[in-house]
Formats: sequence, C-alpha cells, structure tokens
Amino acid sequence: MARPMTQTDAAAQVVGISQGAINQDAAINQGATTGMHSKGEDEQIKHLQGLPNEVIGNIAAHLGADLHALRLACKDLLYGSQDEWNFRHMRFFSIALVPGRIQQAKSVFVPAECLSAVKSLCFSVPRYEQLVTSYSNEDRAIDTFGLLEEFLHGCTTVQSVSVHNCLRRQFEGPLPPCPSLPLLRALRDNRPRALKTFVLHTGFYPVSLVFELLESMEVNLRFLTIQAINFTDGPADTLLAFIRDRLNLRELHINSWAHIVDFKSKEAFLGGFAPGRREHKWLRDELSRKREHYTMGHAWLEAMGLRAIKLAINRIFQIDGNDLYDASMTQEALGF
Repeated sequence: MARPMTQTDAAAQVVGISQGAINQDAAINQGATTGMHSKGEDEQIKHLQGLPNEVIGNIAAHLGADLHALRLACKDLLYGSQDEWNFRHMRFFSIALVPGRIQQAKSVFVPAECLSAVKSLCFSVPRYEQLVTSYSNEDRAIDTFGLLEEFLHGCTTVQSVSVHNCLRRQFEGPLPPCPSLPLLRALRDNRPRALKTFVLHTGFYPVSLVFELLESMEVNLRFLTIQAINFTDGPADTLLAFIRDRLNLRELHINSWAHIVDFKSKEAFLGGFAPGRREHKWLRDELSRKREHYTMGHAWLEAMGLRAIKLAINRIFQIDGNDLYDASMTQEALGF
C-alpha cells in the first residue's frame, strides 16, 4: 500500500514541479519546445517563477498537492487579487506555536490580506520545540503574544480554533512551561466575533484564564472541547458552573481535567464513578419531541443539546456533593 502524502511531501513535490516549470520555460525561450505550450500555460509558469521556492513551499504545505491551487496562490500573491484563492482554498490554516513560524506566516499572509477568509485555525506545539526551547523566558513570551495578537487580528471571520500541546500529562516537581499560554491570552483579548467552535487539548493553564477566555466567547460559542488539562490555580468547579449557567452550547466534550496540589496532578472531577462505569441518558422535549442526550463516566462527559449539557453538569455536582448543585434544575423544569 502506498504511503500517504504528508504536508512536507506535498511541499517538496510542488516546489519540484515549480522548478521543473521554470526549466521548461527556459527551454521554450531557447526554442527547444517551440509551439508545444499555449500562452495561458506560459502565464501559469510565470506565476510560479515570480516567487521564491521557500514561499511556494510554505503555501504548498497548506494547500496539499493541488497544483491548480498553488498557481492561484502564486498568482494572487503577485497581482494582489485574493478573492478566488480565498473563496476556494484558504479556509483551514494550521500553524506551529513557534515564534519563527508565526512570524513567517504573518509576513507572507497578513500583507496579502489572505487571513480574512480563514474559517478554521489549528495551533500546535511541535515535540522537538519543547525539548530544545524554553518558553519560560518572559521576553520571549511577550514577543510571541505580540505576534499572535497581530496574526489573530487579521482572522476576522474565523469560526473554529483548536489548540494542541504535546506536554506530559503526569509529572512531579515544578510546572513545565506551557507554550500555548500566550495564545490563550491573545484569543481572550482579541475576542473573535464569529467563533463557534473551540478545542483545548493538553496543557497547564490557570482556571481564571480559561474562564476569561470562555467568557469572551460567550455570545457565539456552540461547540466546546476541553481535554487533558491541568489547572494551576485551584479546582475548576466554578468553570463547570459557568459552562452550565452562561454558555449556550450545542455540544460539550470534557475529559481528564486535573488541578495541581503540592506539585502533583489530581483529578478534578470524578462524577462519583469508578473506572469503567458510566451513566447514559436520552431526553425528549415535551413540545417539539426533539431528543438530547448525555453520557458521563470517570472524569469525562459528553453531551449534545443545550439543556442536556446543563443537566449533565448539574448531575456531576449532585453526585460529588458539590455546593454548586442546583436542586431546581430538573428534567421537568427544563421541559423534558
């Protein structure tokens, strides 16, 4: 079976194609292949000639192996018309949380006004960067925050943001640095107006920061996933209560929350379940007959439907004997 093509393979392939096109164009100029190419084909080759291979490779990494998309990208960057490329290709953007990568993306795509069409952003931290780079330096964190703030400012219509770390889940001793902290602060301050989906996977964050971030997304946020998070400034009960009482979510996924106690990671909520046990419930609206449901187990919860989410979180508080349990929030009171 053939090996799937990676982004690196795609970049190398398209850069190779572009170099071949340049060589082919040179042959045309020398009369070696006279009459074999139309004027339109020659124009497409010129679009590839007009940009450095580094830029072409960077674009190709985001567009895959689609040569037509690459030609459109190069043409638009050269002549300043982004509409066709934005509409067809520039919807998903993946970027590494490394200052050099952020600066590179900003320098290429911000001046070209490409980011205004991006609908989905995925930020990730490469494993090698965590091994060789320390993010605890305050000046570096400030620089990264500034780059991200300017980058996000150009993403005016983004609807989905996901943040992925590769940090150790279990640890002892001082907290390791978390490279995505500046990103969460930049998102909080930027307040993306159209954001509907947010995914936060793995990392060490203050409860207060995540609380403020979700508060800034309160109006439009509909899909939320928070998994494998260590909260560094106390339990996350108030964050769960905020999700229950303030957010109008359609879908919620929570898994493996923990908080730091004496430099050790302690599971944040268990829902009173032993490992392997679960509670599953379907709910039907009395008037519309529409169904919502939730499933929960040991330190995890999945729910679909606004009122099912409220009931599920309230159920966790009830089982844990938490003071945030609201006895008035019953199935009947919510119309089920």
